[in-house]
Amino acid sequence: MTYMTKRQELEARIEAANKAAMELAAARDSEIDELLLQAEKAEKYLADDIAIDKLRPELGIEGRDYKIVETDLGKIAVARSGSLKFQRYMDAGKSTATAVRTLVNPCVKYPNMDGFEALLETQPFILMLVADAVSELAGVRADKISPK
Repeated sequence: MTYMTKRQELEARIEAANKAAMELAAARDSEIDELLLQAEKAEKYLADDIAIDKLRPELGIEGRDYKIVETDLGKIAVARSGSLKFQRYMDAGKSTATAVRTLVNPCVKYPNMDGFEALLETQPFILMLVADAVSELAGVRADKISPK
């Protein structure tokens, strides 16, 4: 075996080992990250469940009087909107973020408004998930209005 052949073989082995080590580290890091996310979500859900459980006497019956919206960041308890507020929202004819917030904000019972705002800062689309829950509590059902 010539010097150049031996050198190329060794360089290829080094490169392969380095590549395998990087892939292993990346896999290990992503597994750890995924487990960390799962643990944080489980702990947050438990804390939310405890807090929401304390509110159940004033919230009423889940599914009829309130809904729980589950997000990656935690749970949100949403109560039924008053018919007048929902009617004003519908009469406005616009689904602007401001109009949706005017309807949704009074319905959010957990977390408090500062906590809800923090969730919206991180994941703004949560507003639409909560609006869907408010609409469902008002009687809007996607399976009843979807074309067949």
